[in-house]
Amino acid sequence: MRNAIGRKILLSLALFLGISTLQTVPVYAEPTVQNTTLTGPLQDLSVNDAPLSPVLSDDVTEYTVVLPEDTTTIEISATPTNAEAEVSGTGSFTIEDTSDTYRVRVQDGGETTTYRISVTLSNTPVLTTVYEESSLGFTVNIDTTTVPEGFSEGRAVYEGSEVRVWQMDALNFQIVNLQDGNGTAGWYAYQDGAVTGPFKAMVFNRHRYFYTGVASDMQSQDGCTFTSIEVQGETLDGWTFNDADYASYYMLYLTDETGTSNYYVYDTQNKTLVDRRVFESEVGRSRQGIPMPLLVAVGIIVVMAAIFAVVIVSANRKRGLKETAKTIGNHVNPAKRKNKKKTRVPDHVELVRTSKVKIYAQPTDQPQTAKQEVEKVRKAAHQKQVAQLEEKKLARTQALEAEKLTRSAQAKKKTAETAKKSRSETSAEPVVKSQTTKKVRTDPTVEPAAKSQTAKKPVKKTTDAKKSVKKKNTETTSAKERFKRKETSIPVPKDPASVSSEPVKQPAKPVSEPAYQEDPMTEIQRYIDQLFYANHDQNQTK
Repeated sequence: MRNAIGRKILLSLALFLGISTLQTVPVYAEPTVQNTTLTGPLQDLSVNDAPLSPVLSDDVTEYTVVLPEDTTTIEISATPTNAEAEVSGTGSFTIEDTSDTYRVRVQDGGETTTYRISVTLSNTPVLTTVYEESSLGFTVNIDTTTVPEGFSEGRAVYEGSEVRVWQMDALNFQIVNLQDGNGTAGWYAYQDGAVTGPFKAMVFNRHRYFYTGVASDMQSQDGCTFTSIEVQGETLDGWTFNDADYASYYMLYLTDETGTSNYYVYDTQNKTLVDRRVFESEVGRSRQGIPMPLLVAVGIIVVMAAIFAVVIVSANRKRGLKETAKTIGNHVNPAKRKNKKKTRVPDHVELVRTSKVKIYAQPTDQPQTAKQEVEKVRKAAHQKQVAQLEEKKLARTQALEAEKLTRSAQAKKKTAETAKKSRSETSAEPVVKSQTTKKVRTDPTVEPAAKSQTAKKPVKKTTDAKKSVKKKNTETTSAKERFKRKETSIPVPKDPASVSSEPVKQPAKPVSEPAYQEDPMTEIQRYIDQLFYANHDQNQTK
């Protein structure tokens, strides 16, 4: 089995490349043409460049020419051997009948020679030959036939008559156009006055080859059977191999453009051609088996490819398990996913905890009850978290409200004491009418004072008290705004309906009143900030 596969691989490669390194030395034969060395009155005689029957010679003066039946004008030309001789009867003539005779006279000195030319209009060949017991006639009307590329027209002699032939300089044969009794015309190889076989021009491996038939003494080949085969739509004579392993190969006898004839093997599958000796050499090597170095190289490549594939699959699997474990860890411990996007745990993942608190992902067919339990635990954890957040928020709000009431009561108390002290001081001084007292009395809350230097002092104290109250109110407003901003920044759970209805615990001890110094509002704000950040840090650590 291994040998058969190796043979097919090597042969296909050789045929695909079109190897043809072994060639025979070409031997060229001179084409058979008429003898142009004449000593008679005429050196050349032509009627519409048609073949003369018989061939022009010194002793013959009567000739026959067959022209296509649709010819209406003929052109007769003659070339005398002596350039000083006079020739008459040449030129253009209109044909009036299907058969007529024309005369050409040559007067050389005192001698006159007359040539009679019988012209017949017909498409039926008048000159025939025999090939494989079949009678074939030389085609008269060649104008309707396509001449193969690279061939030029000439003249040859067949049984004493001129015939049209086409030839290529590198080839040792000519080609002629013949037609059978049914009028079917074709090209045939013509050599040494005989037809050697049908002519076919074909292209293999971007090179042109010519098929000219197979002689009877070449038909027997060892290991092959001579038969008719079809190649490129043409039916040719060739050979098939008796070995069943090479049933798709044919052997042909062809001639290339250099005139070299050789046996070639044609691959019907790849449509390629290779020299027979190269083919036999490759067959001999393949039968010995595939070389061991080649087998070793192929084995190494296969092993490396397998290892690479295993590494890729393993890496992808580890990456998938890592991502799955990370997703499960985020689901089990919500505190670790505060800044991460939530990932839904697939239904087919089962959570397994070990003594070392590691999480493993194991795909199983999880039943419906287990899914419900996982969902129930997840909702309970969410509700507990929301309840804790709401409890902390309410506690902070109550503490801030208590601080707010305490701060407002103290501010009122201090304002009342200041006003009372002002009134007691102003009542002890005599009331004096002056410009200073007029300005003070514009405030309805202050009693009229006497015009004296002593009245200016309580007025100043009253004004300072008002400014202090106004400043405290402004600081209270800014503290409210800061508290409002911090309160809005507290995260609110997305599912408020799931918050448990448990009563909120009130703080066990009221917030103690801080020791106020110069600015009470600053001390209150610092205390509120400390409470807020302390609770925030506790949440972060949890």
